[in-house]
Amino acid sequence: MSKRKEKLEHQIQKELIEIIRSELDDPRVQDVLLSVTKVRISNDLRHARAFISSIVKSEERGEILDALNAASGYIQALLGKRLKIKFTPTVSFDYDDSIEYGSKIEKILDELDKKEHGSEDSENNRKE
Repeated sequence: MSKRKEKLEHQIQKELIEIIRSELDDPRVQDVLLSVTKVRISNDLRHARAFISSIVKSEERGEILDALNAASGYIQALLGKRLKIKFTPTVSFDYDDSIEYGSKIEKILDELDKKEHGSEDSENNRKE
């Protein structure tokens, strides 16, 4: 990945965080702790895909994505004012479930560890 593209992704991520927190008046995203986990921009720098994470119920995720995607034109206009580039990329939003996925894996590993240590403890008790 080019340094320019990487730098622009980071800059867009930073600006999106600020725009979502301070500029959007949609009740579906207000009072919800959202995080922009990453931004991927196309090679021609015309399209950006932002990944959002939040600790909300699965039903609320769709509403949040709908709100953000509905506001994407407004968000693009605000980005255009903040970024110093020739063309402002269109922005689409997707949900990033990597945190939940990692949490599920951690829970499974903890259960396996408990089972392993539980069986070792019962074997030790039988030997004594």
